[in-house]
Amino acid sequence: MTTLLSAPLAGAYHLVHWLATFAAAIAGPFATAVSTVPFTAAVRLALVPVARAAARGDRARAAMLPQLRALQDQHRDDRDQLTAALADLQRESAPRRSSDACRRSRSCPSSG
Repeated sequence: MTTLLSAPLAGAYHLVHWLATFAAAIAGPFATAVSTVPFTAAVRLALVPVARAAARGDRARAAMLPQLRALQDQHRDDRDQLTAALADLQRESAPRRSSDACRRSRSCPSSG
């Protein structure tokens, strides 16, 4: 049965096996363990940008929490108004891309 992770796992297996064949001359019976360490380090390094983005999102959510609580208290009885107010809050506090800021200020050089 093919699963979602079968292709990445097969690729990881073949890469570690390939590294182990080169490490066999140096590490002997520990070649698989020796080749697993750099592979694991490479995967962890590849995931650093994802972890940084998650931490940035957590900080943004934590900064919005007092405003969120105030809106929940203010619109306790009306779910529709709360939903609209939350959408406005998220829109206002969303990080702006430099291209969006450039378009809004109309100060960027034109490409035409």
